[in-house]
Amino acid sequence: MSKTKINSCDILIVLNSLVAEGCPQLALNLADYWSSKKKKIEIICFDKYPLEILKEFEEINIDVHFYKDFKNKFLRYFLLIYYTYKICLQLKPKAVLCFPFGWHAFIAIGAKFSGVKNICTHIGNYPPIYDKSILKFRLLVHLGRLFTKKCICCSDYIMEASKNYFYLPKKDLCRVYNCCDLNRFKNSKQTIEIKPDKTLRLGMVARLEQHKDHATLIKSVVEMNKNGLKVILSIIGDGSKRKELEKISKDLGLETMVNFLGARRDIHKIISKLDIFVFSAKEDEGFGIALAEAMVAGIPILASNVGSCLEILGNGKYGNFFKKGDPKDLAFKVLQMTQNTKSIYEKSLKAKEYAINNFSIENMADTYFDYLMI
Repeated sequence: MSKTKINSCDILIVLNSLVAEGCPQLALNLADYWSSKKKKIEIICFDKYPLEILKEFEEINIDVHFYKDFKNKFLRYFLLIYYTYKICLQLKPKAVLCFPFGWHAFIAIGAKFSGVKNICTHIGNYPPIYDKSILKFRLLVHLGRLFTKKCICCSDYIMEASKNYFYLPKKDLCRVYNCCDLNRFKNSKQTIEIKPDKTLRLGMVARLEQHKDHATLIKSVVEMNKNGLKVILSIIGDGSKRKELEKISKDLGLETMVNFLGARRDIHKIISKLDIFVFSAKEDEGFGIALAEAMVAGIPILASNVGSCLEILGNGKYGNFFKKGDPKDLAFKVLQMTQNTKSIYEKSLKAKEYAINNFSIENMADTYFDYLMI
């Protein structure tokens, strides 16, 4: 944790890490917007590595602090309370926004004891209802209720699940859609030329982790070839599943058709060159910021038929769906898209308009600010 004496800040944002995905990216967007409104924002983070977007925070003059390593598993909860208490005494934030859900209980206790009145947490994923940890998770969530003003859910799908499986009352929950940088993605120039006789450029942007389903997407390339389609698939993102996914690709003989591009900061340039953006996710996906980015960019979208994707894509108004976990159906739906270009083009136009109206940084930041400061 930084020892430098710092003047009172408006909002302290707590993050798990600084990887170039999801919550850290949202925090960066919020910090940038709030800073432009003359608000003092500070970041404190659990993990010291990787630091993929540290430079972006530094470029907008946002100080990033780090918790000490909690090596003792038994004492880590008390130490988390203690160090949160200490940094809140140091920074004197008017409000705390905690992205790590579950852990927010200890963040909130420490912040509350230091005198912070307004503490909110973000819920971005589906409850782990089939995991043995669910009982412990529920306990933490209800402990956090005593000190937390609002649980801000990233979609109606997540809000409903939080009510049903964490047993949270409606008054503790609200929904604020995630955001994306409209200016970066809406200027992408895309001419839709989806044809079965051309090499289709497919891509997915997501962290290579358990709650995504890259394996189904990679396996679908084999089925697309059987259907007579020629494709190049770009996997944009990094994570713990990378080696496993690379092995699947190699075992299927797809090395020349599947490209692993790693974490990138030029995603807007990459997806502007895609013919179809594919978002293969599991049921615990909460929103999918990459979906919003593809919508703003005007790229045709094919997504798993899971709750969050159905919600964000308007149950089919703004994109197409395949049966989750089914590579054959994914491949078949790509083939269908090559045969219905007029419908795909119309959906892309509607998707762009909807995303611009609903997923702006301003919308998210202003609504979050109201919950945090009022």
